[in-house]
Amino acid sequence: MSDSIMELRPGFASRIEAVRESISDACRSCGRTIDEIVLIGVSKVFPWEYAAAAYMEGLTNLGENKVQDLTAKIDILHNEGLDPQWHMIGTLQKNKVKYLIGKTHLIHYVNTVEL
Repeated sequence: MSDSIMELRPGFASRIEAVRESISDACRSCGRTIDEIVLIGVSKVFPWEYAAAAYMEGLTNLGENKVQDLTAKIDILHNEGLDPQWHMIGTLQKNKVKYLIGKTHLIHYVNTVEL
């Protein structure tokens, strides 16, 4: 694992914990349980090392909004031995869906029935 990832991890740990506490507080205030919520770390515009550091700190669901960025990060993290549940969170074009089949946990947005 690269030194840059190891340097990022301590900062990520505290930020992720703060977000989880905020989600937990919100759940308590509206009568839901934390188990009903999936926290997705969005790694768009950040290098793959940020996604890797977040995953290593327990953020197992990661999202991207561009197919080419998502597939690149899937491959890089997999080669590093890291396999988060990936989410496609951006608009998906019909000609690019073939690149995501079997690689993502969830595609969050489709704008046509055909897609």
